[in-house]
Amino acid sequence: MKCVLSIAGSDPSGGAGIQVDLLVFRSLSVQGLSVVTAVTAQNDKRFYSLNPVPSTLLREQLRAVLQFKRPDAIKIGMLGTEGNVLAVFRFLESEKFEAVVLDPVQQSSTGAVLLPAKGMAILKDFLIPKVTVVTPNLDEARTLTGLKVRTIDQMKEAALNLYDSCRGVKAVLLKGGHLEGDPIDVLYDGREWHLFEPRERLSHPVHGTGCAHSAALAAYLARGESIPSATRKAKRYVTAWMRSRGRPVRSSVPAP
Repeated sequence: MKCVLSIAGSDPSGGAGIQVDLLVFRSLSVQGLSVVTAVTAQNDKRFYSLNPVPSTLLREQLRAVLQFKRPDAIKIGMLGTEGNVLAVFRFLESEKFEAVVLDPVQQSSTGAVLLPAKGMAILKDFLIPKVTVVTPNLDEARTLTGLKVRTIDQMKEAALNLYDSCRGVKAVLLKGGHLEGDPIDVLYDGREWHLFEPRERLSHPVHGTGCAHSAALAAYLARGESIPSATRKAKRYVTAWMRSRGRPVRSSVPAP
């Protein structure tokens, strides 16, 4: 069984963060490992508090995980502090993993800030160049590039900007869930553009969609899928996950 490590925050409601990542990994037949970056008090209606772990504890967790098992892929979510961004950067720099998905979480679905502006700048300069795929939504893409991102053409411009300015990242996936029209995702891998249209648009919001999406993408990469193929399957997975209102769904593709 392939193995995926989630480096993310804890959500006591189970609707986002590490809790939902582990559910997604299990439903896609990969073993899940976890390193906690922060403990939050939140649910799908309200965010109460963010309590990041010290970067020393984050490093100790990462060391303990590697002594137990080396993951086939890594999913990075909320980091919470500049120190934690740098701790994960140093971890990736020293260990050289083949598949790393970074969801550059800036704020919760309820609007709480989860990484200050300086932390986002450090994430762009240091962490994004070390990952395989970065998966910003439209607001995160605007923060990272300074560009207006509200149309498909603007998404392409922002993706190209991130790819060129973060030398080392293999692909940029801009998620179109906040587009006014169909929620089309745009992937640029340095050679080709890939647009992923949804099979349907769901009217109801679901807490933790970005977490589930990036977790599914990491799981498919761990299972040997190419970046475009993993992105396509992750899009289908998260659409089904949203349809089920956050309940894990089984993959139609058998695990290798």
